[in-house]
Amino acid sequence: MSGMKLPVVAEIAKNTYAINEFGMSAMYLLTGTKRALLIDTGTGVADLKKTVEELTDLPVDVALTHSHLDHIGNAMQFSKAYLSKKDQDFLWKTLDDGVSKLQKTQTELPVEERNRLRLRCLQTACREYADMLGKSGSYEVYDYRPTDIPLFDHFPEFLDLEEGMSFDLGGRLVRVSDTPGHTPGGRSFLDTQSRILFSGDACNPNLLLMFGCTVEETLESLRHLETFSPEFDRNFTGHIGYAGGNILCSVPDRVLPDAIEVCRRVTEHTAKIHTEQNNLNEQEVRTAVYGTVKISF
Repeated sequence: MSGMKLPVVAEIAKNTYAINEFGMSAMYLLTGTKRALLIDTGTGVADLKKTVEELTDLPVDVALTHSHLDHIGNAMQFSKAYLSKKDQDFLWKTLDDGVSKLQKTQTELPVEERNRLRLRCLQTACREYADMLGKSGSYEVYDYRPTDIPLFDHFPEFLDLEEGMSFDLGGRLVRVSDTPGHTPGGRSFLDTQSRILFSGDACNPNLLLMFGCTVEETLESLRHLETFSPEFDRNFTGHIGYAGGNILCSVPDRVLPDAIEVCRRVTEHTAKIHTEQNNLNEQEVRTAVYGTVKISF
């Protein structure tokens, strides 16, 4: 392998850092005068805690847009992490499905043993995802190995993350917004200082709605984002630089209105629907396209 050996870090606004984890995920570190906020923790290939400590010596709050493995993979490096209650439940169910496949009997496991198997399932899934992204283009740009992902020995303490909460970083306020769709308890973050929306996987050109939410729920969520769109100028998602692509760009301004329109057309049965295979989970899904946005459901 040849290529970049460290995650790419860019200051996208004053005291606002995008951390591109080898084309797999994007994390964001926002610093104020008193505290810092880390949004998402990636897949776990990079030593995220070390990267954060190189950027700030402030105490850091960790908050997760949702519970998918490519956003929580390094959460175990931190003692606590904010995550919505719905996505906490979604995470445990997903991991317990994996644990059930590992169990030789159907007997109830002690909590300690169950968590050990949950962590093993999470590590396996993260490594498989890292290899899939590598073969999709990341290996051409970055020098990493899926085996770099460690097996952690504990989960962080998950704290509830809900609509209306805010993080006061000292001279900088970051507001939490309820944005289900990609997952039942998805959250986005609005930084009033930089006028940036950090939307995770809730509002991007490739909307995946295969994890328990309907198109109707997603449409409502996107319209909720639209109500405070005058408060942000840019939308950074959880996957800038995906699979070795462009590493620094926010999504085009048209993404939010196009996402609303394609969802509206699907709910009103006026969209042209196609059926295709999804590479992430090998499910057959329905898709529709409008402007800059493709939706899979």
